[in-house]
Amino acid sequence: MNITHPQPGSVGFVSLTRAHFRGMAVVVFSLLALAAYLMIANRRSDDLVIPNEKAVAMAMLSHKFSGPRYFQLPPGELHPPPEIGEVDTFITVASASAQEQRIVEERHLSPESAAKLHRLIDKLTEPPPSRLFSERINLVRLNLAMDELK
Repeated sequence: MNITHPQPGSVGFVSLTRAHFRGMAVVVFSLLALAAYLMIANRRSDDLVIPNEKAVAMAMLSHKFSGPRYFQLPPGELHPPPEIGEVDTFITVASASAQEQRIVEERHLSPESAAKLHRLIDKLTEPPPSRLFSERINLVRLNLAMDELK
């Protein structure tokens, strides 16, 4: 059994060199593509700040609903922590009830409208997020609905 090796310049050597060149080119281009992917994937998240539209809207509405004509967060009241992804603000039913008379007087509501406001508080009351807290009301929804009362 006689094994012959192709000599430089022969047809066998040239074809082997081209195969290696193609293989190395594929490996190099694959590594470049992987490096580009990793650079894009590992970009810092603060490069592009995309605002949470719901959070921005809630902040704008909260600013609009300031003043004595609206329900407010009482200072020092213990609030349940927001659930994951939640941007809404809640008040307790007791807090809403304590502010109800002030709002009736500020808005000069008739007895019928005051009764509607009370029913609105009852309607928007949600169950507590856990056993540690009491029932709650979404503050922005309450103020929005209150503005729609006639």
